[in-house]
Amino acid sequence: MCFCLYLATSSEPPLIPDQGYQQGTGKINTSRWRLEQGEKGKALRNKFTLPWVTNVGSDVGCGCGFRSNEAAIHAPGYDPAETQPNHAGLVAFLAEHCGKEPFVELYGCWDGDEAQEVQDRREIELAELAHEEFHFRMKGYCRVKMPSEQAAQ
Repeated sequence: MCFCLYLATSSEPPLIPDQGYQQGTGKINTSRWRLEQGEKGKALRNKFTLPWVTNVGSDVGCGCGFRSNEAAIHAPGYDPAETQPNHAGLVAFLAEHCGKEPFVELYGCWDGDEAQEVQDRREIELAELAHEEFHFRMKGYCRVKMPSEQAAQ
């Protein structure tokens, strides 16, 4: 089972093909979801306020390369630095392609859990995604304030 990370934006972000398993590179990939089709699409539509929904994969292909399990923090030998390139890559992608938007939305869950209710809601700054202590929470929604919104205040 894989962790899935979904991004919702107000404008269409570029699609980046999956380059295969390249752990440690921070190369992310994106693919579009057709929210009007299928049960998974309908379930995702209810999670977001923004119209464009994109699946974001990490340098291992799926979302499993993102820090997504808070329980791992306490596991012996856990090193958040191993996933840091993916978080840095995600922040760079959002800054480059979504930087003029006031905010974007992220939702993470295990594949197949898209229809379950959101269990955690947070509002964060873009830079927080790259902090080594940041972890996506299962069935967790994040409203990410972009630097353009911060500058306008």
